[in-house]
Amino acid sequence: MKVAVIVTEFPSVSETFVTNEITGLLARGHDVHVFAWQRGRSPVVHPDVLEHRLLERTRYLAVPELWRRPWSALRLLAAGLPHGPGPLLRSLDVTRFGREAVSLSLLHVASSFDAHYDVIHCQFGTNGDLGAKLKALGISRKLVVTFHGYDLRRGLAGPPGLYARVFAASDRVIAISGYNHETLVRLGAPPEKLVIHPVGIDVRRFAGRPLVRPGSQDEVRIVTVARLSEEKGLDHGIRAVAALRDRRPQTPVRYRIVGGGRSEAQLRELVRSLGLEETVEFLGPRPHDEVATVLAESDLFMLPSLAEALPVVLMEAQASGLPTLATAVGSVDEIVLDGRTGFVVPPGDTAALAERLGHLLEHRDRWAELGSAGRRHVAERFDIEMLNDRLVDLYRSL
Repeated sequence: MKVAVIVTEFPSVSETFVTNEITGLLARGHDVHVFAWQRGRSPVVHPDVLEHRLLERTRYLAVPELWRRPWSALRLLAAGLPHGPGPLLRSLDVTRFGREAVSLSLLHVASSFDAHYDVIHCQFGTNGDLGAKLKALGISRKLVVTFHGYDLRRGLAGPPGLYARVFAASDRVIAISGYNHETLVRLGAPPEKLVIHPVGIDVRRFAGRPLVRPGSQDEVRIVTVARLSEEKGLDHGIRAVAALRDRRPQTPVRYRIVGGGRSEAQLRELVRSLGLEETVEFLGPRPHDEVATVLAESDLFMLPSLAEALPVVLMEAQASGLPTLATAVGSVDEIVLDGRTGFVVPPGDTAALAERLGHLLEHRDRWAELGSAGRRHVAERFDIEMLNDRLVDLYRSL
């Protein structure tokens, strides 16, 4: 099949699930092209992007300044004439596309799609509106839209019917979890178009880590991998580590935070004010293979988020054999099985985070049991090879 994948940013270090799906489709013999609104802003690039030369398959959607558009539109139409400029001419239908037709913006975006696709797959509902227009232009036969996290939060906070056109045009609407499915129904997605298809990971990249030795009295290494932004709740994680230090000063603890973002300065100041400079280490954004190494060097994983959908990093941590501590947001409880692979506490509850960290330190003999159960759960539920086979089946069913 010929598949167009529309994303907001590519490559994105925090959206490895997109790369995993694209490389999985390529490995199964399908012709995949990526269309993005902007280039990735991080210097860190997933190794699969380079290995599979995905940038050569990527086009960036751009619309010139308003005064340049009439002249470039004439060139685009002239270039398209020998190949049948149907979609470009249809993009000028003011009665159907309104301002985007008048401003020539839709014509310029549509010109990037110089082929017919069997499926357009939009990652994030916010890109689904473009997918709906491209389907109406005849650029694709079928439209699939996957909703993740911030797009759902935007739908809940926005005006009623924000995604009505997306739902109407889509042939399948993918929810990545049970929580997302329930939210999409609330937002008006037709139940007959909805399917639950989680994001996943390449379990084999993380499963080589030996499980921890119970009863070790060495330094306890706690790690978080996340964007440094408010919704990740890292201030609560840092305060929980401070409370742990105060309650158990005899236990050496190292808390490593992997990631970058707009909250870094505030978080560093919080660490300084709590006197944790020798305990908390900011590692910055790291390539995917280095993240796997950091996980392999750690004992416990903590994700103190205030908002999530289905965080991939929890899958990676459990595939690495780490007992995990997370918060009850989104569909976290579909990854972390409370009391079986780790623990789940209320979001924003610093005291609960500190209490569960203390519990894990007091019960080191359970780390191997929790880690082994986490590995099994991720392998059975979130293995990307299995999920990519299902994705191909979903496309073919259309």
